[in-house]
Amino acid sequence: MVTIDVKASETTNSTAMNTREFKSQVYNANKGHSTSSNLNEIAALCCVSERTRIKSIYNTNLINQIRSSLRDSTIEITRHLNEHKLPYRGVYAFWERGIRGYSEKDDYVSPIQKINYIFRQTIDIEFDDNVHFDLGSRSLKLMNMLNLKRRLKIYGNYLSKPKVKMDDGLYTVIFDQEAVGLLVHEAIGHLFEYDTIMQEPTLNDFFPLGKHAGISELNIVDNPLLINGYGSYRYDDEGNKAYVSHLIKDGVINQYMHSEKTAAYAMNELHCNARYVNIGEPCLVRMSNTYMKRGKSSFQEIISSTERGIYVRGTKNCCANRIILFQPREAYYVAHGEICEMIVPPNVYIDATTFLSNIIQISNDLKIYGGGLGGCSKRGMWPLPVGSGGPHIKVRGVYCCFL
Repeated sequence: MVTIDVKASETTNSTAMNTREFKSQVYNANKGHSTSSNLNEIAALCCVSERTRIKSIYNTNLINQIRSSLRDSTIEITRHLNEHKLPYRGVYAFWERGIRGYSEKDDYVSPIQKINYIFRQTIDIEFDDNVHFDLGSRSLKLMNMLNLKRRLKIYGNYLSKPKVKMDDGLYTVIFDQEAVGLLVHEAIGHLFEYDTIMQEPTLNDFFPLGKHAGISELNIVDNPLLINGYGSYRYDDEGNKAYVSHLIKDGVINQYMHSEKTAAYAMNELHCNARYVNIGEPCLVRMSNTYMKRGKSSFQEIISSTERGIYVRGTKNCCANRIILFQPREAYYVAHGEICEMIVPPNVYIDATTFLSNIIQISNDLKIYGGGLGGCSKRGMWPLPVGSGGPHIKVRGVYCCFL
């Protein structure tokens, strides 16, 4: 995945564009039968997820740049894997226009690409045991190759060394930024999509607005305005102007994500999270770039203050429900303030309703990840491009099962 620096893009704009004419334009553009003479203007109004079928000039030069970037990056990564004798199974390259892949003969390319870098490119590196590394970008160049090589080297070293099997039980667990991003998406983000709350009203008992959910430095946002974010857009698929949703603010449950339908039901004026994957599918309440904001501690302070715990890095699998089953890529034992031996990666079980209250420390080293092969697969509507991330966090009382 490509990490993205968070810039000053968290400016809340609560103005909703709800005029009949505007929504008609967006609807027609998304359906591919706009009669407007200014297609670029209409495309600019559509969301960056881009299911539009607006006919425009086929940009061969742009596609050649994408292919050239992918080819060079694939050669570079393969050479790195072979030099370090990493046991990979394959290196795969993909590119797509918008959310859907198009063939070279397809003459439909949205002019929104000029505004929001709608082309996406991804390189996926597959290892055994369902472990994947990927590098993705929404721009014309794959970014952060050095970070990918560093992560691959760490993982290669982890694979080559013997690992200790720990006893099952409750541990203090330190999650890295990649793991935090997935947990925020699965354990918090989906439960703050209001259509989920409408289906499971009991969630209101656990996550009512105004409830103190965690420590004061805990802040979680859904930010479709993130610069170059993989899940960014200017308008959602109902034509509403995007803004930042502050889901958790200073440790307090502050806001839910809404579509027009759920906002009307909840009598809420703010809504900009209606998204769909393919034309003809219903608009659901979906995340954009959802992440935990940075805290006050350094990563070293989190480690040094841990008497006994587990440090997990990366993600391998995650099964989401009220109880989250999370499988990390790597795991290390922490004792007396130091990272010690490598251990067998455990199955980590997290109760989504108590996850926030068990966070006891948040670092200041925020990273946001985007790209990769897929995205969110809510109700089987896959793949929706989203971003996720956060800083390192320390969580108490986490049950770990070592198989």
